[in-house]
Amino acid sequence: MFASYAVAVAVAGVLTLVFLWGVVGVADAVELGSLWLDYMARGAVDLAGYIGLTSALWPRPARPFHDVEG
Repeated sequence: MFASYAVAVAVAGVLTLVFLWGVVGVADAVELGSLWLDYMARGAVDLAGYIGLTSALWPRPARPFHDVEG
């Protein structure tokens, strides 16, 4: 599971760099690095919030009572 997460983060990082460099047109390396870090930090916070929200709202399975049969 960790490997798939690491691959997803690496792909997201590369796609963000390509987007900032190719589409937005950031040519300065310092500005590119600053924007890239900003986008990656925002994405990480958003992902953590999404995971926290979905785990809080996800229905938990009901546990049976210990001394009740049937």
